[in-house]
Amino acid sequence: MPVTGHLISGTIYDIFGIALAGSTVQITHSTITPVLSATTDSSGKYIINLAGLSSQWSSGNSISVKASKTAEGRKTITTTIQGQGGQTINITLDEDTDINYETHVQDRYVLNLVIPKHYDGLNITRLRPFPVQTEETLGKYYTSDQDVSGSIQYLGYTDRFGNWYIQKYDTSAGTYRYSKGSSDYPTNWTNRTTLNYDYFHNVF
Repeated sequence: MPVTGHLISGTIYDIFGIALAGSTVQITHSTITPVLSATTDSSGKYIINLAGLSSQWSSGNSISVKASKTAEGRKTITTTIQGQGGQTINITLDEDTDINYETHVQDRYVLNLVIPKHYDGLNITRLRPFPVQTEETLGKYYTSDQDVSGSIQYLGYTDRFGNWYIQKYDTSAGTYRYSKGSSDYPTNWTNRTTLNYDYFHNVF
């Protein structure tokens, strides 16, 4: 019996919700081969006909739809064949690393890479970058290591939260002392010689 046609169609979107041309879409049936593939057009749309399967499918059967594009992301969803004639499956990609490597292959060297992750264990992505960005101007942040008076040197800096730290280094004694605060770094830097340096460290 001829395999009945059933069109799976839809649009593939990138992580920003923009239709993505040149994506690869693959559909696999739970028990039937082969894998059916298509590439999205300039509008991000694809069409795959289940008549390309090697055996008859039935309404309610499980299928997996995988969409991917290098440097953009990938996503796989599992759904069921609904009714006769066709159905629409739109997919928004999840950004992920495109690095793949083989293990335990004879006569090959395995390259193991550490992919940076956030504190919560999820991958670094464009939507979830390293926590080093700020909406404030970089002019807020100060660093100085130019103050040298005899054997005393001062180094002041702030972190990205606005907390400041000033270090007093006695080169003759080989000791570091520290002062810190959470606001008004410029004023405290100006008054660095009269600050209370509570935190002590001997480098010798």
